[in-house]
Amino acid sequence: NLGGIGRDTVQVTVNGTSGSGSTIRIEAENYSNMSGVQTENTQDAGGGKDVGWIDNGDWMDYSVSAGSAGSYTVNFRVAAPFSGSQVQIKNSAGSVLATVNVPYTGGFQTWQTVSANITLAAGTQTIRVQSTSNASFNFNWLEIASGIASAAVSKTDSTQLVSSPTISEEMS
Repeated sequence: NLGGIGRDTVQVTVNGTSGSGSTIRIEAENYSNMSGVQTENTQDAGGGKDVGWIDNGDWMDYSVSAGSAGSYTVNFRVAAPFSGSQVQIKNSAGSVLATVNVPYTGGFQTWQTVSANITLAAGTQTIRVQSTSNASFNFNWLEIASGIASAAVSKTDSTQLVSSPTISEEMS
């Protein structure tokens, strides 16, 4: 980790309607801002990039717009060759929405999905994924799931998103 800082704009919009539920996947490298991390090619299913060199205090910001306030499940795809890794999900005020223990998976390219529940306000907001431990890990993607039927994702780059059939993608 060379203390790098970068910025890219990714907007995820979740439109609240009644229905059976939707999941939006955000690739970890599609952060809107970050501190201390780098990307690399992943060996996880689907290929692409993951975020690595994650050390204590390193973080990534993601802009999310929830159509309605409520509880959301956040799934994280992680790989860790050490035990004791931990990540916090914070809102833009710095309040902790959830703390997630990252399990030992057997290596930096041995992947597992872990989950947490967070509460989001309606409207656009930034969520921060921040390491709070000295044990390094890699991060491939996060999914935000709720009891809504549709969602739109707009992006400012050409990276392909993987999504469920109930999610429409709008590439700008």
